Amino acid sequence: MRGERLIQGYLSTDARATVRVRVGDAHSFLTIKGAPRGLSTPEFEYEIPRAHATALLRLCGDTQVEKTRYRVPVEEHVFEIDVFEGRNRGLVLAEVELVHGRRAPVPVAMRLRDADVG
Repeated sequence: MRGERLIQGYLSTDARATVRVRVGDAHSFLTIKGAPRGLSTPEFEYEIPRAHATALLRLCGDTQVEKTRYRVPVEEHVFEIDVFEGRNRGLVLAEVELVHGRRAPVPVAMRLRDADVG
């Protein structure tokens, strides 16, 4: 399974909002995430030119994170599995976005364990 290499950095993190820049294999984004509200978090994401994203990453200092993201389909859901590199090497995070009122398939652990990631 081929993953997408991502480098991201945080321009701002506080209780009200987080501002992140991310450079991927093909696209770069500026993302603003608000404070969580229950199970959801307001998020605004804008594609930006790679040159802008690279310049913004330089402003992030030591908040940069390197990872490879794998997208693993499980039933009608797609799990995003991040395998971290650099100082976070060894950390693996799985995330799924759920449509309101829907539940993640259970059990998914076995299917995710057998996915060819990292």
